[in-house]
Amino acid sequence: MAAVSCDCMEPRDLKAIFDYFDGQHIEYKRDATRLEQKVDTLINSVDGLAKLVKDYQDEHMVLHRRLEKLEAWAKRVSERVGIPLPL
Repeated sequence: MAAVSCDCMEPRDLKAIFDYFDGQHIEYKRDATRLEQKVDTLINSVDGLAKLVKDYQDEHMVLHRRLEKLEAWAKRVSERVGIPLPL
């Protein structure tokens, strides 16, 4: 059998390639961590806005109900005293 000639890379060349990819991997992990932090910040911001909207809606419903009660009361009063209430 004839000896096979190989133009393969030397181990030192492979080490340089692996070192390069290790560096890239670390950089990708840093980028992923930064993106994760930004996403967490955005999620917290959206949660805060959702709470504000919910609180506003709840308050609006309470105020609307109170206004309905006041209008009903004013209508009863106007009927009793004989003064028409333009609503």
